[in-house]
Amino acid sequence: MTPASQPPEASKAAIAAYVRDLEERGFCAIDDMSANQTRLLNRMDGTKLPLSFLQGDFRTYQRGQEIPCEFPGVDYVAACLPHVVGTKFMPGAGMLFTDPVTRMSFANTYRTYEPTHQHAQVSPLFTQFFEGMFQDTRERQIVLQYLAHIIQRPSERPSWHIMIPSDTGVGKGFLPAPQGTGFAALRTGRQISPRWTFA
Repeated sequence: MTPASQPPEASKAAIAAYVRDLEERGFCAIDDMSANQTRLLNRMDGTKLPLSFLQGDFRTYQRGQEIPCEFPGVDYVAACLPHVVGTKFMPGAGMLFTDPVTRMSFANTYRTYEPTHQHAQVSPLFTQFFEGMFQDTRERQIVLQYLAHIIQRPSERPSWHIMIPSDTGVGKGFLPAPQGTGFAALRTGRQISPRWTFA
């Protein structure tokens, strides 16, 4: 990236607002092994774009602004953005993750869970299914709370897990099993570990 020339003082606040808008939309500058020049990275979807994208995007952004200002140049805007060398999936961390040894920064591709509805009616069939599968009220409450937790807080690894040993055909396969949650529906004890012996 070439040194960026400074914009007029009157434009700096408007340009800073544009840079904040870019960051909120997931953009940062990236220098990685896949190209020999600085590009834009959107950490939300992994899209990599040339810096020239900024010029057209700035024009679109300016249409909705009260105080118009001239585009300061791609180098200036890119220099104001967070700079990374790649991406990492870091649940619970911020938008950027800096390696403490190398001091290299990475864009965090993890996105926090955001419910789309404040409240949703649950189908009576859902309730009936769980009442039939877990007839003990306390056990049913534990399972439902566990499922709600792993769906709403995927970055928090549970310190315990649910195991449901039972015969084939009772409906365990209907239960959601997000990857890495430790929720296991087992048909036989042999699925736990081949080294254990079961009678």
